[in-house]
Amino acid sequence: MVRTMDGMRTATYFSMMALLAFRVLEIRTEEADAAVDRRTEKLGLVWYRRKLKVENRNKLILYVDGKMGMLYVWDVLRLAGAEFA
Repeated sequence: MVRTMDGMRTATYFSMMALLAFRVLEIRTEEADAAVDRRTEKLGLVWYRRKLKVENRNKLILYVDGKMGMLYVWDVLRLAGAEFA
């Protein structure tokens, strides 16, 4: 990434657009799940998505040198040198 003002502005815009797209997808999924909830029992795919969301809360997926790992947010912050009171 270019470390100029234009590069930072572009990175900021891209990050904001990615977060916006993720939130729109999340809202659409919730709306679809609500429609399914009204028609069927609260089992199946809706239940599985909610369970998966709870299990993966506060986790980050890291890619380093072609390897992937999943860590909790506080572990990443601790490894980055953040101090907690």
